[in-house]
Amino acid sequence: MLVPRPTAGPSGLRFPQAVLWPALRADMSFALGVGTGTLATLLAWVLGAGHDPRVGLVLLALTVGAVGAMSTPWGALAAVLPVWALDTGFVLNRFGQLTLDHRGILTLVVLTLAATVPSVVTAWARQR
Repeated sequence: MLVPRPTAGPSGLRFPQAVLWPALRADMSFALGVGTGTLATLLAWVLGAGHDPRVGLVLLALTVGAVGAMSTPWGALAAVLPVWALDTGFVLNRFGQLTLDHRGILTLVVLTLAATVPSVVTAWARQR
């Protein structure tokens, strides 16, 4: 079996060429999605998502993308659900009211793609 040789650092210490952390399970990804999604939703409101919901969508898409990159593809989908609920309930609508209209479906599609693409790419990199 061919194994990449470690490279020497400036002090002569040897470091592996690539270090990838193990992927988070779906339950941990869900919990991380709840926590980071809540903070991102609050930050989106501070940045003006009440007037322009695209601000919230971009910020929450970056959030689920980061969580998705650390988790399995199923974990990425698990992280999308609470983040979508926070965006639909508090950015698109008010007072936590969830609706699945055209804006909610578009938000769900964007967040799903933003989470699963990094997750699939990192899963592929972990297998190499």
